Amino acid sequence: MTTQTPFNTTTYIIPVKMEVEGANGLKIANLLAALDTGASYTSIPWDIAFRLGYDPARSSRRQRITTGGGTVYVPLITVYAVRALGMREENIDVLCHDLPEESNLYCSWSEFPAQI
Repeated sequence: MTTQTPFNTTTYIIPVKMEVEGANGLKIANLLAALDTGASYTSIPWDIAFRLGYDPARSSRRQRITTGGGTVYVPLITVYAVRALGMREENIDVLCHDLPEESNLYCSWSEFPAQI
């Protein structure tokens, strides 16, 4: 199956559709994510993590990230699966972090670095 993703050279982001699957079997599809080729982790917002059956606040793992507002520590959880651009990977560590509302994105996608 071929996946086509439009590429707009006039923007600073590459939007992709992403699906995340939780331990509860629920799949949340068509999440608009930014392809971030320099990211170490994929990120999802807190509300998506809750809907998938995870509680980020209970995670003992934290990851330091740098944002436009400074450095913060965010929960790191393992989700059952992530699918984007025709690729699917299971047991993926993702950050729980809400992107700024003005970004019009839900998530960021890291191409599954160091986990395939």
